[in-house]
Amino acid sequence: MEEKDAQYFACLDENNKVTTVIVCSSEEIHKFAGKWVETFRDKPGKRFAGINDTYEEQYDDFFPPLDWVPNESLIAEWDDELRVQYGLPPLSEQ
Repeated sequence: MEEKDAQYFACLDENNKVTTVIVCSSEEIHKFAGKWVETFRDKPGKRFAGINDTYEEQYDDFFPPLDWVPNESLIAEWDDELRVQYGLPPLSEQ
């Protein structure tokens, strides 16, 4: 598989925490046990999965552990629910 054709998948535990990230084709991923979600290195507006990140199905995206400190440009894109999860005030209160 060439780098440009590479597909990346994150394995999730029962709490949707990323335990492993691998390179594999979508045709082959079903051969591995567990819950696998595709992650992308170059998809605008999406975060590439990292170990201990949490996959949020409602956003179809991965989020870092709560002790991670995001940069200001990323925070500006978050909705109120995510802002509150990270201990930030909702935009509606600013």
